[in-house]
Amino acid sequence: VCSSDLGEAAMQDENADVVRIMSIHKSKGLEFPVCFVSGLAAGFRKKEGSGILAVDVDAGIGVDYVDPQRRVKGKNLRKSAVALKLKRDSLAEELRILYVAMTRAREQLYLIGSCGEPEKRSQMTGKDARCYLDWLLPMELKEPLWQVQYVPTGTVMLQEREEQLVAPLRERIETGKTLSTSGKWRQAIAQQLDWQYPQPALCTVKAQSSVTELKQRFNPHTAGESLQFSFDSRPGAVIAKEGLTSAEKGTLLHLILNKVDLTAQIDAVYLEGLLKELETEKFIAAGAADGLPLQGILDFFQGPLGQRFLAAKDEERYRELPFIVALDSHALEESLPEGSKNVLVQGVIDCLWREEDGWVLVDYKSDHVGKKQTHLILERYGGQIQLYRYAVEQILGEPVKECYFYLVSLGIIVPV
Repeated sequence: VCSSDLGEAAMQDENADVVRIMSIHKSKGLEFPVCFVSGLAAGFRKKEGSGILAVDVDAGIGVDYVDPQRRVKGKNLRKSAVALKLKRDSLAEELRILYVAMTRAREQLYLIGSCGEPEKRSQMTGKDARCYLDWLLPMELKEPLWQVQYVPTGTVMLQEREEQLVAPLRERIETGKTLSTSGKWRQAIAQQLDWQYPQPALCTVKAQSSVTELKQRFNPHTAGESLQFSFDSRPGAVIAKEGLTSAEKGTLLHLILNKVDLTAQIDAVYLEGLLKELETEKFIAAGAADGLPLQGILDFFQGPLGQRFLAAKDEERYRELPFIVALDSHALEESLPEGSKNVLVQGVIDCLWREEDGWVLVDYKSDHVGKKQTHLILERYGGQIQLYRYAVEQILGEPVKECYFYLVSLGIIVPV
């Protein structure tokens, strides 16, 4: 929310909805919902001490034994000891790098590597490891920690095989020669053109969706609605002339509810001071809150449900809590098989707190409905709040005992 017509260029932060490619060192300190760690079969960097001279700050200097008379060269005990120390230090550093790579993912981690004989690698010991895969495969053999999938080389379309097929065909096209309509060319072209995706139903399901988008799937009454944008999507002059849209009013109400100091005495005087503070700090434009149902905010915090929220422990209550959770695609498309959590759902929970026997979830709504039409809220947003419940129970591992909609404009609590 801002009063200027033109904003600054958007900067990508670590939470941006993009795919990032970076080295393991660059990823240190960052976290992402899904991470792919590739190249695990690449050999470790060159070990120090493999040359004539080996130097270590603790073990000292080791030099190969050289006999110029007999023209022979070899390792001696000191050189071997220094080289062993360097090897152990190098493996320890590689192990720390692997730890960094495997702790960047919050939801799903994919470890990818290629090798000729996985059975032999699975029998290697830690000191003989030449790559990260030599550590991971033996661990999986002794105590399975994750799901391992071996993909034979024959099932992968390699660039060399593709080039062997395409190069002669490209040459005939570039030289203007007529292509044969029979034989291997016909078969190869037909195979390429007739190929179909093995799971076409997945094409109708996005790999990552927001709860707002999925709400339209669960409720046919909202299927024709388009997503509303925030304040910055309209110039300030237009907002001042035409007033706020319903979506913009809802965004502003959520902002105010999130900025309320839970340790303060929440009354009309405090709320008026909060609005002035938000205007001063440029969170909202001057006069933007005029006409909002502010009494509904007071009714929430002064009512029984708000009092339960205020009574919860500070470390067990949340506002505007973002989440990302994996959802079974079968829930979105019945034709897809069950048991494959391959859709990431992201959203923000308005209000959540923990009591002795479970969690309580509240979703604020600014819709204008009659007091006898609250059933419309359940029809419109019932699927949305069930996704919130699913996310909380999956992530926190505890049940959500109660869910409510709070209609700010009416000051009414709608139990789900």
